[in-house]
Formats: sequence, structure tokens, C-alpha cells
Amino acid sequence: MENKATAKQGIADDGDNQSDLARMWQEASIEYYTIIKVPIKKNSGLTSSKWREYGGPIAGEKVAKLRHLIASNSEFILKGADFIKDAASAAFPPSAAILTGLTYVLKASKNISQDYDNIQTFFEDLQQFLERLSIIEKCVPRFEGYRLQLMRVFTAIMNLLALATKATAQGRLKRFGKAMFHGGGDDELAGARTKLDTTLSRLESATNFANLEVGYQNLDMAGEIKQDTGDIRDGQKVITEKFEVLFESYSSMAGKWDQYMMAQRRGKDELAHAADSTIAGRKPSALQTVQRELAGEDDPTIVERELEYAFVEGTSTWLFEQQEFISWRDGTSQNSILWVTGEKGMGKSTLAYSAMQELGKSTASEAKTFVVRYYCREGLARNTDAMLGGAFKSAVYQISCQDSSYCSDVAAEAERCPPPTQLRNKDGIWFWKKLIAAKFPSDSKQLLYFILDGVDEVNQEIGCEKFFNRDLIRALKQLGAEKLAVRFLVLGRPHWQKRLDNATLTYSTITVTKEKLVEDMRVFITAKLKTSSRLHKVRMPVKKRIKAVLTQKADSMIYLVHMLRRLGGFHHDKMILEELQNAPDSFPALLDRIESDIGSRRSAEQSQALQSAFAWLAFCKRPLTVAEVNAVAWVCGQYQAFSIEEEVSTRTGNFLEIEGAPDDGENGDRKDEEEDDESEDDTAIEVGTDDGSQSVLRIINRSIHEFLRGAQSDKSALRLPANDAHASIFETCVNLICNLDGQQQTPGGSALSKYAATWWGKHFQLLDIDLASDVLIRRTTVFLKHILENENHAATFIEMHCDTDGGVGFYMDSLGITQRKDNKFMLCLIPWLEKAAKLHDLDPEIRSWIEKSLKAPLRIFEPLAREHICNWLQDTDEERHSYDFAVDLLNLTDLAPNECIMGEGKLEPEFFSAVAAIPELPDTSSGLRAIAKLCELSDSITDAILFCQNSLDIVGDDDVEKLKSQVVFSNILGNCATQGAQLPVLHQMITTGRPNTSLDSDDEDEDDDAIVSEIDVYKLSNQQADITHLTKLPMEDKEIALIVRECWTTRAFCEMKLGNFDKAVECFDKSRAAWPEELMDGQSLSVLPTILLVAGGRDKEMIEKIEGWTVLERMSWLTVDFDEQYMKEDADETFRRAGRLANRDDFVVRVFEEIIAFLDTRKTAAMMRVKLAKFYIYSYHTKGGFPSPVLLP
Repeated sequence: MENKATAKQGIADDGDNQSDLARMWQEASIEYYTIIKVPIKKNSGLTSSKWREYGGPIAGEKVAKLRHLIASNSEFILKGADFIKDAASAAFPPSAAILTGLTYVLKASKNISQDYDNIQTFFEDLQQFLERLSIIEKCVPRFEGYRLQLMRVFTAIMNLLALATKATAQGRLKRFGKAMFHGGGDDELAGARTKLDTTLSRLESATNFANLEVGYQNLDMAGEIKQDTGDIRDGQKVITEKFEVLFESYSSMAGKWDQYMMAQRRGKDELAHAADSTIAGRKPSALQTVQRELAGEDDPTIVERELEYAFVEGTSTWLFEQQEFISWRDGTSQNSILWVTGEKGMGKSTLAYSAMQELGKSTASEAKTFVVRYYCREGLARNTDAMLGGAFKSAVYQISCQDSSYCSDVAAEAERCPPPTQLRNKDGIWFWKKLIAAKFPSDSKQLLYFILDGVDEVNQEIGCEKFFNRDLIRALKQLGAEKLAVRFLVLGRPHWQKRLDNATLTYSTITVTKEKLVEDMRVFITAKLKTSSRLHKVRMPVKKRIKAVLTQKADSMIYLVHMLRRLGGFHHDKMILEELQNAPDSFPALLDRIESDIGSRRSAEQSQALQSAFAWLAFCKRPLTVAEVNAVAWVCGQYQAFSIEEEVSTRTGNFLEIEGAPDDGENGDRKDEEEDDESEDDTAIEVGTDDGSQSVLRIINRSIHEFLRGAQSDKSALRLPANDAHASIFETCVNLICNLDGQQQTPGGSALSKYAATWWGKHFQLLDIDLASDVLIRRTTVFLKHILENENHAATFIEMHCDTDGGVGFYMDSLGITQRKDNKFMLCLIPWLEKAAKLHDLDPEIRSWIEKSLKAPLRIFEPLAREHICNWLQDTDEERHSYDFAVDLLNLTDLAPNECIMGEGKLEPEFFSAVAAIPELPDTSSGLRAIAKLCELSDSITDAILFCQNSLDIVGDDDVEKLKSQVVFSNILGNCATQGAQLPVLHQMITTGRPNTSLDSDDEDEDDDAIVSEIDVYKLSNQQADITHLTKLPMEDKEIALIVRECWTTRAFCEMKLGNFDKAVECFDKSRAAWPEELMDGQSLSVLPTILLVAGGRDKEMIEKIEGWTVLERMSWLTVDFDEQYMKEDADETFRRAGRLANRDDFVVRVFEEIIAFLDTRKTAAMMRVKLAKFYIYSYHTKGGFPSPVLLP
């Protein structure tokens, strides 16, 4: 009764909040407690102890089995209770009561073993039911009816257990068992058993109905899913279309912005040096000055990234235990030079990297100790002194970054070197003497560790070995003679040691041998076996075999790298073991095997294409892209199905790799390299998808590079001898430049155009005439005639495709420094022609050209020079630099009395003498315009005006030519007005309306005292910019539309100067509408705000006009550099004031934040943030409060 009362109290407490299922469980519990009439809590402990003590020889097995069944059933009952608990809000079912009821059954029957069989059968049936029920343990149907039937089954089970417990208390277990299984004798028990059977039957029926309902629901859901899938597909299609539109808009916007920035910053260096450095807030910091002058492409951190990736922790430690290194580091040695040497592939660069890391850690707390490093690498420099200059410049820059005082000294030196003698143009030995040796004397408290790796890599191939070795030895001699506070760690191959010996330098030596590297080899192999994406999966016995064989066979660290890479390409352990059984005994033997594998099972076309590709990769003068290597196979090998990407992913992956592509055969856990922070000067960012064709393809390491260059005959499957390779590349370049075989317009020819136009002459210079056969000399001479005679407008092709390297030395890469004496190309060409002239079976036309060239060598380049001059006079696109190519090449001819000065952009008498020496040049309006522009650059303004007038006089009725001449004339006159030029020819134009082209000297003297006003000259400029009478202009032509835009912009500026502000605004609107697809530059856009600023009181109109601009136009204007000739003040200052006076602070803030959001993607928003901050400060001082920020989405 006590238990019953407690249960009722629990129900009452829960009240109406209980579900039907919970109430029925509670009622089942009450029924259970009513039937058994036993205090469960009191007797549960005693029952458990009695049960543990029970056992005997007769019933032992049955008891054990029954004990197992009860335990299993109780577990299932508890899980069934969990089902109901999840659906009900009531308390957890009386699991303790259920378990106690089972134990009472056994207690009552301990002496009645004959009833075990019947009871055991009951529990077995119960177990099977509960096991079947456990199938849906985690997914009970949520139908209320189904869960109700399940609950009733458990209630019936509990009822039977309750009766069994009651029978136990009354000693009637035997009767209980008979009644349960045979019927009769106990109506109450029979009713409970019948109820259990009924509930089980109804549960089965409910299960069938539940399955039927679920089936129909699945059909409905399938229909809904199908409909939803269609909706999603349609929505995705709409989203994709919208995204494509947005992406195109963004691409267009970004592309226009890049075009603007490229145009905006063209010639930025010259403008920066010409600017007034005394302007407050504009003087760069010392570190910025040093960065501008010395930070270059040969940054050692670029090489260190590769070394860091390949470095394995735990290696190279033997170096720091060598007595020579310890004494050199501590300064106890008498030698300031430590020479670390070893054969190729011994890991010397890794040792240099480790030494840099070790010295950096050990000296981190020493403020006066500096560690710098430089890795000499082939291809980092193009001119003779750049390599050593790069080493010492890099050292100076690294020290400047570590010490502010030293940085200030270097910046001061830079200030004392104005253009053109800039600090960056100083040679290497100057940097050593002035900025290193002078700063670290013997009595200095400062100390410099200088790590110089790869000195042997400076070879004849890059043309600066002689200068590098000479100047480096001079620096090392000074180091020893003056006992400077500098310690050099020099690393290289043994053959370079003779230079130290010949210079009688004292130094310590550490030789890298296999004995010293054995432990490093073991550590390296173990690490790679753990991290390789394939080798880490092989079985442990195979790993042990790999480690043992490679440690025994390896003669260098590079052997391990390539052998592990090779093993990583096998997919089965058996293949790895077979390869290990026949492992090569040396690195050269390994390379021969890899070459044989790559070249085997190839068709003749495939072999030729592959050999051509490897020849270009081995001997090219700059890294080639994937597209260029494919083009080599298509053009040279005539194999259109060639794909270097597929080759790299299969067999040639042992020699080549595509930069940025993951390496399947090596470490699978390669870390992502951090991108370099873009400076504010970085502007060109490509927008769009990258198909990988512009990825750089490179040979894996220097040892492979040397192997590919080292063929001694043409019997190799992959390699060509150096002479044959350079001859093949030279012929291909000339073929493309002169379009001899029609490949120029093919995809392959287009991909190789830039390389061919830039490097054709360099490959000819690298031909060894002593090794050349008569056939090679004859073929090469024919190709020389083709290009030097300007066949098929070769000069024009070179103009269009040559990499001008920033506008310095347009023929530098092919011909060297263009000078009449000691030009590298000419020094190679003349002996070649002399040897070719001795051949007996030459074509008569070729022989005639050779004889003419040898008789007048300074006329060899005349055909190319003529083409460049003709292109210049035809006023072609400025990007082709026709004038610069002409001037560069004229210095190899005698067409001018003296050599022309390059890079000045000034009119030279020598140049006009050369032009006059070419009688067939066209006398056209375009040629006169070109001369007029050149005269203006040379400050010969009078001549420029006369040439412009002559150009207009002969133009005739051609509106396009008249437009081009007028805009040049207008710009020249506008510059005269801005500069306040006082010229007689201007006075003549003001009085007569045109310059007098026949003006004699006496007339000029009469006009010398005439005063020309600025307003009158602006009127002249405005008249020339007036194009309203030109009615036949093809405005759909972009080039013409942009010229028209320039005319209207010039007119707007002139009208402002004349005080016609409304007309000026009208002209500017027409300028902006001339070609809206092209973004206007910031200087042109600044004309409108300047007009309204000068007019005064039109701030609201200014803001309204700017509000109609696009985001890119506002950005273009607000980022333009201040030009006092065309702007009254900084653009941002004008904008801030107009926004404040027009009460449009919100618009000003929004514009700045839009621009900042755009520039943040390129990490160039710093200056714009400063300008926004200035506006907040300006607002605070003018209104006493800050404007509210605009939160962009």
C-alpha cells in the first residue's frame, strides 16, 4: 500500500501534463506494485546477495543459462523502456522493479529445478522477441498508435513478472510454471498470458499498418523531393546566371581598374624622383627608401621557401659539431672564411639554410650581431655584374631591416645618388666597400655573419662568372687583410676551391662526405617514408628494406630524393622490392635509368617532340610556361597530341614539375605557403579562371638541369648536345619571327612569340663555332640572313612581342648592349660569317650577303633599323616603342654620325641624321606628327609647332588624320600655356591664326620682344581641340573615340582657363560620354571638380555630378597623384570640402568606404583609410562632431 500510495502521488504531481503513454506506464507500475505486495527497495539488496550465493552441481548449468537469459532480457526490457521514455514526459519506467521481479522468480524456484525448463522456455521466447525488437531500437516509428501497442506489450510482460513475483512470495512457483505453459489452475495468470499474446498479435498488426503508412509517406515525400529538386535546379540556374553577370561585371570593373592603375603609374619612378621631397608628410621613411632601391627579385626568402619545404628536422646537426665550424662561429679561429665543399647533390644548400637558422637562434639576443645570407642561383641576373651586386645589395638590405641606424645611413647614401646614377645601379664591389666593409671595421663592436651559397653556380651560361669571381675574391682579400668584423661561410663544389688557393687566402675547410651524412640519410629516409602519400602505406618489412638498401647504395642526398620519388610512383610492394633489388649504385646511373624509362616505348613523333621540349627546358634563358613547352612540341616536334601536363603526371615527373602543382610522389602533407603581402605598388591582378597554361614548368633541381645539358652526342633519347640545342632554338625563333613556315599564326607559334622575339640573338651567341659542322654553319647562316634582312617585317614582329623589360635596352637580351665596339652579338657574328664564307657549296645569294656584310659590318642591322623608323613615323601604337627600338638598333649601324643616347627620351641630332639617311621614308602627316612629338620631348617647341602645322597642311580631307594631328597640336599648345612659354611662333599664331612655316631669322628678331599671354595660348589650344567640324569620324572605333574624348577633355580645361565654366562642364560631359566602356584616367576626371572648384559656390553641383559617376571613376579620381599644372589641390581635399559644404557627409563616407572595400581585396587600402580619417578629423573641426559611418553590406 505504501508503494501504491507513492505511485499515485507521482501521478498527481504530474497532473494533466502527462501524456497517455506516461499515464499507462504509471498505471502499469501501480498494477505491478499492487500484485507483488513486496517492499522492493527493502528486499532488493538481500535478493541480489542470495542470487550470487545460489548454485549447485545439479542445477549448475541450467542456473547459469537462466542467469544469462535473465540478464539479457533485463537489458532488452530496459532498452524498451527507453523507447517509451523518449516519447513520454513522465518519469523513467520502474526498471529497478522489473529487474527485482526477475530475481524474485529465481529466488522462489531455487529448489524446484524441474520447473526450470518451462521457465527457461518462457525467457527464451521473451529474449527472441526483444532481440527482434532491438532492430528498430534507434528508429521506433513516431505513430502514437504504434507506440501505444508497444507500451501495452511491455505492460503485459510486467504483469506476468508481477504475478511471478507474487507466486514466489507464496511459494507457488511450480504451479505458476504449469499454469503458464499448460493452462488452467490460475485464472489470473491465464488472463495475463492471454493478454500478452493478444498484445503481441496487435503489435504485429500495428507494425504492418505502420509500414503501410510509411510507404505512402515515402511516395509523397519522393514526389515532394522531386518537386523540390526541380525548384532547386531552377533556383540554382537563376543564381548561376546572376553570379555570371556579377562575375562579368566584377571582372570588367577589376580589369578597367587595372588598366587605369597601369596607366596611372607608368613612369612612376621618374615622377617620384622629380617630386619635391620637401613636401610635408610625403617624404618616405628610411626603410621605404632602402626597399625602393635594393629590394629586388633575388630575395633569398624565395629560395629559402623551397629549402624549408625540403628540410627534414634532425638533419645537418653534424655540421655544428665540427671543430672548424665552432671555432669560426665563436671567433677563436684565425680564419674569417669557412669553406664548406662537396660534390653535387651532397646537400650543401640545406647546410647553408641550417647554418642560417642556427646562427639566427644563437645570436637572437645580440643586438649588434647580424646574420645575412644569399643563394646564388642561375637565372637570377641578366647582366654581368648583377649576381654579385645582388648578393651585396641583398646583404645591405637585410642589415637595414635589422638595424634602424644602419638603415638611415643607407637611405642617406641613396639620397646622394639621384637619377640616373641611382643606388640600385651601383656595382657589387661599391656596395661591399662603402656599405659593408666601411661599417664593420676590425675594431667594430658589431659583427656580421655572411652566408654565401652556390658560388660555383655562377657559370659561363649566365655570362658573369669572370666578374663575379674577380670581385668576390677582391672582397675576401680585403676581409683578410683588414681583419674586418665579418665572417664568411662560403659553400660550393670542389672545383671552385682553386680560386681561393690562387688568391692565397687563408680559410678553414669542411668537406661533406657520405660518412658524415649517413645519419642524415637515415633520418631523411625515415621522415619521407612517414610523409610520402604512397610510401607510408607500404608494409613495415618493405620500409625496412627501403631504408637498408638506400642507405647502402646512396652516394649523395640527391640520390635519396630521386630514388624515393621513383619508388613513390610504384603502386605495389612487389614492384618496389624489384626496383630495390636492381637499385643503381650512383646518382648518374640512376639518372640514366630514369632517362631510359622516359624514352622507352615511344613513337618517332613522340620522341622528337619530347627531345625538343627537353632541349628548350634545359637551355632556355628564362623559365617556360606549360603553354610554351606544349608549343615547342607542336612547332618543333610536329606532334599536336603532345601534353606536358600528362607527361609530368606520369613518367617525366621524375625530371620536371609544374610550380604550384601538388607532388603525388613525395610529401602528401605539404604545407600551404603563405602568399607574399602585396605592396601598394602592386596593381596588376588577373581576373578570371586559370587553366594552368601559364603555370611555370621547371626542372626539379640543378643536378637534373646539368644532366639534361650534359649530352655529348645525339644518341640520347631525351637530350641534345648544347650546340645542337641552341641551333634548334635559334632556328625556331627565326622561323616564327620571319614567318618562314607559316607557324606564326598557329596556337603554338603564338605561345612562343614572346620568347622568340626576346631571346633569338642570345641563342646564336651561345653557339660554339669550333664545334659546329659545315652543315650547321650553312643552315645557321641562312637563318641569320632571314632575320637580319628583315624578311616578312621581322622588326615589326619583334616590336609587337619582345619583352622590353621595363623599357631598358630593347635589344639587350638578344644582342647585348648595343654599341658599335665590343657588341657581343657582332663579336660572334663576324667570325661566323668569315667561316661560312669559306664553304664551297653556298648559295650565291647567301654568299653575296655574307660578302656585303663583311665589307660593311655596320650596315648589317640597317634593314631592321629602317623598319623601326618607318613604324615610328607611321605613328603606331605607343606600346610598341618603335622609336626606342630604332634608337637602340641604330647604335649598331653607321647611319648616324655618333651613337644615340638611350633612355633619355630626347631628340638627338644623330637620330635625325639617321632618319635623313633613309630616302624611301614616307612623307606623311603621321610621320610629321611623330617628329613633332619627339621635338616636344626635346623642348624644341617651335619645331614641334611647325611640324604639327605641316602635318595639318598635307592631311587633306581625311578626318581621322586631321583629328590625330589636331589633338597633338592642341596638347603642345596647352603645355606651352601651362609653362608660360614666350615664343615668336606663338605670337605669329595669335596675330595671323597659324605659324609661318617660312619664317626667316629677321622676322624672328622682330618678334623677340612680343609678350604672349597665357589666355591667348589657351585660346589657340582650344581652337585646335575643336573637332565639331569633323563629321566623318568612325565613333564606333575605340581608338578614334578615345582621341575624341581627349579633345573634349582638353577643351573643357581650356574653357575653364578662359572663364567659360558652364561650357567647360558641357565639354567634360561630352568627353565622358565619348567611350563610356573605357575608364577615364584620374587626371582627366579631375578636370570637372577643378572646374567647379575654380567657379566657386558650386559644391552641391559637384557632389551631384560625382554621385553620377561609377565606383571605379570615383576611385580613379581620388587616387590620382596631385599635379599642380592641372589640379588646384588634392582630389580628396576637394571632395571632403565639397561634401561638407553641400551637407553630404554621408555620401563622402560611403564613397570612401566603397573604395576601401574594393582595395582591401588587393591589400592597397592603407592610403584611402588615411584619407577617410582626415575627413573625420576635418568634420570634427568644422562641425564639432564626427559623421556617422556607413556600414557596407
